[in-house]
Amino acid sequence: DTSRCRFNWFGECFFRLPNRQIGEAITGGTDRVVEDEDLFVRASAEWQLNPNNKIRVTTAPTYNWRTGDDALLVQSVDILNTESSLDSWVSGIEYQIGDSDKRLENRLFFKHYSQSGTFQLPDRFNRLPDEDRSDISLFGYGNVARFRWTERFTIKASYEYATRLPRRDEVFGDGLEITANPLLLPERSHNANLELSLNSKPRADNSWSVKANGFLRITQDLITLVPTFGFLNSYFNVFDATSIGAELSG
Repeated sequence: DTSRCRFNWFGECFFRLPNRQIGEAITGGTDRVVEDEDLFVRASAEWQLNPNNKIRVTTAPTYNWRTGDDALLVQSVDILNTESSLDSWVSGIEYQIGDSDKRLENRLFFKHYSQSGTFQLPDRFNRLPDEDRSDISLFGYGNVARFRWTERFTIKASYEYATRLPRRDEVFGDGLEITANPLLLPERSHNANLELSLNSKPRADNSWSVKANGFLRITQDLITLVPTFGFLNSYFNVFDATSIGAELSG
């Protein structure tokens, strides 16, 4: 965004600005580079205790690094040029139990969420302070139960007290129109689902299925994009939100 020209719809330069009045999105133009590096690992293990009991363990760390450069910035602090990192780690353990004829299955699980970030933001005097940190450590849990009422009709109910950790783009922004907010809190929510499914006969020539699902989600500290100044936006935690609805598929 460094051109001195103003273009018409035919791509023709019909007006040329003075040297210092370049750009269109931001006064003074923009010439920015943002570099992101990501590393994601997922590992899981399963133990078959007996034909009807299992234990599963899963862990998934994610590492994000961000740096960049604002080539046209002269007098202000270049916050893109600072090094920021966001490390997230979600782990869980699940215990599955069922009966011998596979009519009933229940899964009880517990999760741990952790996230730590390092960042620098300029103060009101446009000075960079020492490196700041944010640390999050939270637990969650839930249960999923499925009951096969008949050979064709199944009921499934689930509940989870869940956490959604802030994403990299929500914390660090995009380097242009979405500004950083490293103080974001995670979303915490109560989630419940009730599903009914009906299938065709197991050995029928033509197979079909119908599912109806009702859901409820009560969220605390919902993360949403909010306009802040001009064309700039930032992600913030806002008031609680409740979502209730139904889905039908066939």
